[in-house]
Amino acid sequence: MNTQITRRKFATLATSTLALPYLSRAAFAAGDAIKIGMIAPTEGQALKDGREYTKGLETAIQHVNETGGILGGRPVEMVFASQGTTGETARSAALKLAQREGVHALVGPHWADTAPAGLSVAQRYNLPFAPDQGGMWLYDQGYPGTLGLSCNARARTMPQLRWLEEKGIESVVMLMVDIDYNRDVEKLVRERWERADSPVKLLDIIYYPWGSTQLDTELTKAVGQSPDFIWAEEWSAQVAASMLKKLNDLNYSGEVSVTADLTQDDVDNMPTELTEGVYSKMDWAPDASVPANAAFLDLWTAKYGEGAQPWRSAEVIYAQSVFLMRAMDLAGTEGNGRPDGLEAISKAMRELEWVAPTGDAVVLSDRGLGILPRTPLVQVRGGKIEIDKYLDMTPNDWLAELPDDWAKL
Repeated sequence: MNTQITRRKFATLATSTLALPYLSRAAFAAGDAIKIGMIAPTEGQALKDGREYTKGLETAIQHVNETGGILGGRPVEMVFASQGTTGETARSAALKLAQREGVHALVGPHWADTAPAGLSVAQRYNLPFAPDQGGMWLYDQGYPGTLGLSCNARARTMPQLRWLEEKGIESVVMLMVDIDYNRDVEKLVRERWERADSPVKLLDIIYYPWGSTQLDTELTKAVGQSPDFIWAEEWSAQVAASMLKKLNDLNYSGEVSVTADLTQDDVDNMPTELTEGVYSKMDWAPDASVPANAAFLDLWTAKYGEGAQPWRSAEVIYAQSVFLMRAMDLAGTEGNGRPDGLEAISKAMRELEWVAPTGDAVVLSDRGLGILPRTPLVQVRGGKIEIDKYLDMTPNDWLAELPDDWAKL
């Protein structure tokens, strides 16, 4: 793999997250819309994420169009297809968007289990592929159109491992839904905490099937081992709520973390005693003290009303969509479904100077994964999700082969 460093200047204006030009395809007349395909869940435990993904892309497109479009003023539009619940339904959705709708990029299907389905279609039609993707597999494929600005399994796990060690936690039980992503997490945790000199004792890793919402047996087993900390990788706010209630019933007195699916709306609908003190490692969290973050929050409020608040699923897709459209504009093409068009966009994604709503400049690795220098850890306090601290990260936290001084983050 080529790990040559491309040094990129950091953009200094937070408002650069909002300045979005547009591109055009030679076969189209000026003014023809550029189509971005959204493939998102519309059922089951991932329904909430699907809605947030869709709102994130809609917000990005609306802002782009209101500020003049891209590629010489051409508008952008979203074309939607339901992801379904299997790799085959996800692939069918991607094929429909590529073949019938003629989309210029695929945002989804999302998550590690359907990444192969989406990538196969993106490769066949030379389309940029920008899902919410935490698994490691996608970033090992070398596809030039890959774009991911969400934390992969390594980027979520490594900072949390260090944080728990620095916090003085001595024993941990992990509770994980059985998905591909969590197998990556397990590998990283075992590599670090099963060493003889580990300051943390990994008591157990307990898996349960996707779709389960009542985890009485698993939680009773976890609490019975008296851990200082229960680290949950449930990826469902519904499961998180059920889990926190059961832990309260079991009189568990240790600390807990849940995944980034827990939103303020979820916390508002739960008794304070269940959520108080719960942690979550996020890709992004609202922080009005950061100009780029505040600008994104203002866009969201303008579109969805006072009091509406985006969360990580929406921000990830908003950021990836804006970044992709700006890269198209920089490249001077939306790709045309041609290898040379895709290559031009890929090159532009690595040259683009852009500040994400996190407030940090994005540096894109040659594998298509955005490298950021920090991510927020949040905690529920008095019924409100607040940023506890930002966890510093190195490029090696994102991709194992990158040296810590890569691109001098």
